[in-house]
Amino acid sequence: MANLASAPAIRQFLPGSFEDAFVYMNTLVVVTTDREILTTRFDRLIHRSAIGRDSQLLAGLFLLRNDFLEEEGTRSMLKDSLLSESLARRVSQTEEALLDLDEWEGRLGYEDLLGEGTLLDLQIYNQRLFAGTTHGVVQTNLLFELDDLRFSAPIKRTDARCLSLNIRYGTLAASCGPDGLLMSFDEFSELSNEPLSSLAVASTTPSVRTSWLGYHIVNYESATSVSGFRSKYRPTKSSRKANIVTEISADEGLLGAESEPADSDVDFRYNAHTTFFSHFSSGLFELRRRRWSHGRLGQIEFQSFGEMSRPLSTHSILHGFVAETYDAVVQVEREAVYVLYSGEAIVVRSFPYSQWYRNLILVVAEDGLHIMSPLRTALTD
Repeated sequence: MANLASAPAIRQFLPGSFEDAFVYMNTLVVVTTDREILTTRFDRLIHRSAIGRDSQLLAGLFLLRNDFLEEEGTRSMLKDSLLSESLARRVSQTEEALLDLDEWEGRLGYEDLLGEGTLLDLQIYNQRLFAGTTHGVVQTNLLFELDDLRFSAPIKRTDARCLSLNIRYGTLAASCGPDGLLMSFDEFSELSNEPLSSLAVASTTPSVRTSWLGYHIVNYESATSVSGFRSKYRPTKSSRKANIVTEISADEGLLGAESEPADSDVDFRYNAHTTFFSHFSSGLFELRRRRWSHGRLGQIEFQSFGEMSRPLSTHSILHGFVAETYDAVVQVEREAVYVLYSGEAIVVRSFPYSQWYRNLILVVAEDGLHIMSPLRTALTD
């Protein structure tokens, strides 16, 4: 990645020995290599950085409430070239800030919550923590009491080894490798008051990860093999005005040409809604976005090509996605690739569907936790 430009971003760094990290409702949750689960208020942590007041304000905007960048008034102001150029210069001049944390506010033994399995994925959604481990899927409720965060007694949902989790539209999807795709519908009882049950096998097809195409599920059987599952869904009874997925069924026509077997030199595939990414063994990649109409993929709206190392994982952000490679974390855009972090990552996390952190990226590395929010997505039309 030596020839790629660095992405202008607000960056902060928390030293430590971590295995994973997640931000939810102004709370940073980390899992340490000493098998502890630690929590602290995210805003207090960010405000403890050793930077001046002006930089503190910028960090607050980009890291704590970057949804402000998406408000209509902010987007309108940033169309002013002088203002956007001034912001770009200011961000480019801001160095990574060191965070100083003397004491974590919450501390819990790993085994008390997640059992003896090794953590493979971590997700928090609707005040519920889900952990995919080598010994299955475990969940616990987050109990907020003023500044205190506690966890309810854990519940085991399956014993199958879980590689990755995907939670949206009231649905919990657990990719369990050769054990298939396991799912739960109406996970948060928004359509009925039925109690939680074990995860059911939605597909015996192998699953290493999933993504969404509208309300429909895209299942990745491997890094290059993909299949589509069309969903049925119903509106909630609450004022949230959201649809809840109630069932899925295999649909070979959902992805159209995107579900065709990959060329022999394709070594990685990924989609973020209707944007599809294919990486080739030559180091080149193709990025294309398709029209989406009436639940069907249509013609290609744009297509571009670039070059980068093979991705190990990919993660959606508000405008585009980031990719983890063997020696860097990069931001992939329509016209270029930019380096967000140089070095080997342990875990990369993004939060494209959250309210406050849609442009936030966490990189857990050997030296600690790198927290960043790139400028270019904030200025993308």
